Amino acid sequence: MQKFFSKSSRKTLSSQMHSGTILLLISITLVFLFLSFFALSYHNKNATNGYQLKVLREEREKLMFEIETEEMKIADLSAINKKKTDENFEEEVEEKNYITKIIYLQGKSSQ
Repeated sequence: MQKFFSKSSRKTLSSQMHSGTILLLISITLVFLFLSFFALSYHNKNATNGYQLKVLREEREKLMFEIETEEMKIADLSAINKKKTDENFEEEVEEKNYITKIIYLQGKSSQ
């Protein structure tokens, strides 16, 4: 027991304060790093979800455009089928071709 309380094994108050300060700084740094890691992983997860949402929206817009174009093709084909049953179909086609050849000229207005 005498050996436990001997002067040689005792540290001075200033050395204890110095080691305590260093341990406090190390523990604060570790807590800061730990919290930073979790904050960055949380924001990375949100950014990844946002990117995936953006990609899905773009894909949805592309598919909606394709659906609209297919519906327009269907409407055109059904109109052509309806016109084929009409007896005046050939005359209308000739008139349509003639109308598409008209060129409109833009004139200047005098003011």
